[in-house]
Order: sequence, then C-alpha cells, then structure tokens
Amino acid sequence: MVAFKVMHYLKRKTKGKQRYMVVKIDMSKAYDCVEWSYLKTVMRCMGFADCSINLLLECVSTVRYSVVHGVHMMGPIVPSRGIRQGDPLSTYLFIICAEGFSTLIKRYESRCLLRGCRVARGAPSVTHMLFADDSYFFCQAYPDAAARVITLLRTFEKASGQQVNLDKSLISFSTNTDVGTHADMCSILNMSAATDNSMYLGLPSTIGRNKTSILGFLKNKIKSRISSWDGKLLSWAGKEVLRKSVVQSLPFYAMSVFLLLVKTCTEIERLMAQFWWKTTSNKSRGIVWMNWDHMASHKNQGGLGFRRLLDFNLAMLAKQGWRFSPAEFTKLVIFQEFFVKSAYCLLQDQRDERTGHNNSGFWVKLWQLKIPPKVKNLLWRALSGCLPTSFMLRTKNVDVPTTCPVCQENTETIMHALVTCPFANACLNKVLAAASLVSAATFGSWLGTIFCSLNEEIINNVTVLCWALWKSRNNKVWNNKLSFVSHVVTSASTCFDQWKKAQCSSSLSSLNFASSSDGVEHWTKPKTNTIKVNVDAAMFEEDGIYGFGIVARDDTGRLIRSKSSCSSGAPLVEIAEAIGVKETLSWIKINGWQEAILETDSMVTVQAIRSSTSMSSVFGLLIQDCQALLSSLINVKLFFVKRSANRVAH
Repeated sequence: MVAFKVMHYLKRKTKGKQRYMVVKIDMSKAYDCVEWSYLKTVMRCMGFADCSINLLLECVSTVRYSVVHGVHMMGPIVPSRGIRQGDPLSTYLFIICAEGFSTLIKRYESRCLLRGCRVARGAPSVTHMLFADDSYFFCQAYPDAAARVITLLRTFEKASGQQVNLDKSLISFSTNTDVGTHADMCSILNMSAATDNSMYLGLPSTIGRNKTSILGFLKNKIKSRISSWDGKLLSWAGKEVLRKSVVQSLPFYAMSVFLLLVKTCTEIERLMAQFWWKTTSNKSRGIVWMNWDHMASHKNQGGLGFRRLLDFNLAMLAKQGWRFSPAEFTKLVIFQEFFVKSAYCLLQDQRDERTGHNNSGFWVKLWQLKIPPKVKNLLWRALSGCLPTSFMLRTKNVDVPTTCPVCQENTETIMHALVTCPFANACLNKVLAAASLVSAATFGSWLGTIFCSLNEEIINNVTVLCWALWKSRNNKVWNNKLSFVSHVVTSASTCFDQWKKAQCSSSLSSLNFASSSDGVEHWTKPKTNTIKVNVDAAMFEEDGIYGFGIVARDDTGRLIRSKSSCSSGAPLVEIAEAIGVKETLSWIKINGWQEAILETDSMVTVQAIRSSTSMSSVFGLLIQDCQALLSSLINVKLFFVKRSANRVAH
C-alpha cells in the first residue's frame, strides 16, 4: 500500500522543482547467487551468535544435487553459493541478505548522497521498498543521483554475489519530469522506461481515473482460469469446491488494496455464475435456475455460501484501516481483534435483516448430514427448485414433454421424480416402508417430515437413495435404459458404503495400494510358493455380450494357466465384475491352489465382499456366493489393484 501511495503521489506531481524517479530493480537468479560469506557477515553484524550462524550455514552448505537424464544419473553437484528455493528457511535467509542492501541505502541517505521521496510535508523519506527479487528504489531524477545509484548497485553486487537484471529493470518518473530527463536517466542507468500498465507484485503500479480498464486484468485472469476447466468433467460438488477455493480467491489480493467498482464486482460474479450453471464446454452459459443474490446467502438460509465480492472487498479494506488505528489498547481491550470473516458476516447479517432472511434449522440439519457432498448438492438443488425435471424445464421455456420419462404417466415435478413416481416409491419402500407414503405437497415438506420423524442412519440412506433415483432417471432420459428397483437400491447402498470407507484411512490402507517410483502401480510378484491370479470383466454393449478374463502366474511371473468366458446380456458393470470374481474363486478351488492371491480392479466388488452388509439384489446374491467361496479357501486373499496393475487380465 505504501508503494502504491508513493507512485500515486509521483503521478499527480505536476509542479515543483524536485523531480523524482522510481527504479524497479529485478535481480537475476536472486536465490541462486547469494554468497555464503556475505550471508555470514550480515548475520554477524546483526548480532547472531556464532553457533547459530554455523547451524544456519550447515543447512545451506550441505545441499547436494543430482541430475537424472533418461536412465543415467549425473552428480552429485556440490554448490558453493546460493540458497534453495522452496525451503521455508530460505525466505528468512533472503530477508537477512536484503538487510545488508537496506543498510547500504540508508548509509548513502545519511551522507546526503541520495534523497528519498516525501509524499507530504512532515512525512518520512521513502528511499526503497524491498520484496525478494522485485524491489523499488526511490530517488531524485538527476544525473549525479543516477551515477550514485549505479555505484550503490555495483557495491551490493560485488559484496552479495547478486546481479541486477537490466533488461527487466524499469524506471518510472514523476509527472513534472521532462522527456529529455527521461532519456538521460535511462541512458545512464542502462534501463528502460516503465509503461503505464506496468505491474508491481501482481498489481498495477499506478491507478488512474479509469479503474474499469486498469483492474480489468482480474476479470481476464478469472476468465482464463475458468476456460482451462472446460474440458474437464466436473460434478456440482466439484464445481462448488473450485468456485470457492480457486476462482473466488483470485481477486482477494487486489481487494485487500483497492476498492473495486460495483461494475467490476458484478462482471466477475457474472463469470462465476456462468461457470456454475454451464453444463457443457460448448455452451457460453447454462440455464440460470437461481439469482446470484440467493446463491450468495449463507448455507443455513438456503444459499450456497458464495461470497459477495463487494461486501468482502469492504471487509478486507476495513482490516487495513484497523491496522492504522492509533488506539491500540482500546482496540485490544474492547474489540479484541479484527477478522475479515467476522466483518463479512456482520455485513451479511445486516443484509438478512433488511431482506427478512432467518436461519433455518432445516438447512442446518441438511448440511450437517454425514453423506457425500454430491448428495447434499443434489438435495439443495431439489429444495431450491433448480433440478431440471420436465416440468421445471418448461418453466424455463425449454420445449420438452412434461410427462415423467420413467412412469410415462404423470407430470414430472421434483416431488414426483424423487418420491411419488411409482418407481421411486418402490425404491423408497425398500429402505423405509411407510415413511415414503407421507403426504406432502412439495419435496421440501416431505424431506422435513423425514428429518423430524426418523433417525440419522435412515435419513442418510433415504437421501443417498434420492441421489441414486435421480441418476437412474437421467440414465433413462439420455441412454434409454431403465434400471430395476433392486439395482437402484444396491447402487445407493454401495455408493454410501464406499464413501464411508473412504473417510476412514485404515480401510483404504487395507485395499493394498502400492505404487512404484514412477507413480504408476505395476504388477508385482507374489511371495515364494504363492500363485497370483488377476481377473477383469469387460462389457461389449454393441454386441450385447459381456465376459471376463483370468490369468494365473507363479512367484517368478511365469504364466501357469488362463481362462476367458463370454455370455450374452448387458448387466451392470459391478454385476459383471462380481461374476468374474465368483468364477475365479471357483476356478482356484477346482485347481486346488492352497496359497493364492486374487487381484481385481473393481473396488466396489472388493469392498462389498469385505463388508458385512447384506443386499437383497442380484449383486448382493453374487457377493454372498463370493464370501462363501472365500471363506472355504483359507489361504486365498482378495485385493484391489489399479487398472495399470491388472492389464494382463484386461
């Protein structure tokens, strides 16, 4: 902020005899060129004890590098200077190095060899602002001052080992400096003059009246980041994470320094809204189901908690003002400490008081459910009227038939698609008997009744089943495939069981994840006198057949036996994988192999076999058969492996 204030002063300085220049210094390979002897001398001058100096230099001087080229390794390379980039300690060591440069500048100023810039009468003189390899140097724009700057820089280069990058270094001048002086200073310093759109620490170095064009880089940066995700398949929950953790945080640094225009904030929020509602990369925008103001409400009030940029901008600037407050004692005793988040929440509470929004226990209950984020997001869209059922699409002038694509009878509202449709009702009855028959006009009132009348476990199962019902409905709409009731219930149960196991690190470690040094999992030999069997299923939908392949190898990797089989039909993928595992276990038993390891790349099948949950479906019956066979084969173990380690069977 000090740098921007000084630059603003110089831009507005149109009168006066004193002419100033700002030298933006860029250091070449700043970390790599630091001399260890210089670092040691500066630390000793700052009062570091010899034992501390030796300890810090040990951290720097014991570094060894090796270069890998193909299969050959060259090295070790033993450096004689420099500090490592990325090391947390290096940042502090570089600050110590900069202290030497700062002391040298102050010495020149104390001897009246250089004069800094004062933005007002009585203000302190500003000679330099150092930030890593990108620093500002303020002085008067005269030939003798420029010559002293050269002497100062060469003295620092000789002592520290660093070198100024003249090609990247720039000079800015106060407005009252004539063009001839511009040319003279650039010639003496051998640097270029800065343009109006030059940047400092990622922000424009000067701000004029036209803030829309100057701060337009924020909009371009966000647009570029969003465009980089066009080719990726993102779920609604994934979009929410990227929206909050990446896109939303991009303008925060600028907002902590500048007050953005309402127009700029609106344009950025429009880009974020387009990213949220867009469903495919070839569309500029999707169907907007809800206005941005509602989406930016707190989650406890029916929104998604997206930040309103203008309010957050004010909160961040208020923190800067808080830091300038002279009443330190009063601040600490009465108000404790200022937080940007608390200020933003205060602004939102005031907004809610004006709009009449109140916290809802229903929304709190929803967001506290221990279910997958994608399920919570689906429920939020259903409760907010953002689910693209046939009826809701007609309200957005989309020409589609309003009848339900599953039952082909009633109008497909959100309540019908997830609850009252005969197919949905049959699925819900598998989980909670009479509870699905609760009379309610809307999906929100039905879910509210479920929340109040059932325990947490059943509520979780019901909500995940709603997600499976919507997935099944979409499969019918887009692929013209209607699932069975047992398949939908099994899919919901399996998905929820997988998610719960993924939250537990111990369950993941038992799945036998093993990667090589190149980051790809490969097939590994079993221990002595043990046979490793790999199995994988394949679907051939165009031909209406499916099959599986089995390969058995010994502890040397030599092929022992193999088997493959094909059958007509188009079962679900998990059913085909379960059939393959069942047939493989039976094949191992027939061959009489006592010590064997069975590997498959179907995590669903492995987790289902290890689970004690019983499922009344085709998949569940296959799992029971696998469990019975596995229990009869005492020394046979089942593991999950990645596809890369199961290619021989695939």
